[in-house]
Amino acid sequence: MTDKERKIEELWAKWNAGMKDEDYKDFKSASKEAQEQFVKQRKEDLWRMYVRGFEKG
Repeated sequence: MTDKERKIEELWAKWNAGMKDEDYKDFKSASKEAQEQFVKQRKEDLWRMYVRGFEKG
């Protein structure tokens, strides 16, 4: 696992920990493919936000 992959997993864990059960209703009812696409997209979004934070900070 690369440093980038480790950081993405760390960001994902922090974001995921802040979620509430009601936030998962749509996710749990979605197809497996939709769930995988959501997770992939969210991780990409978290990485972009993380990188932008470094660029500003």
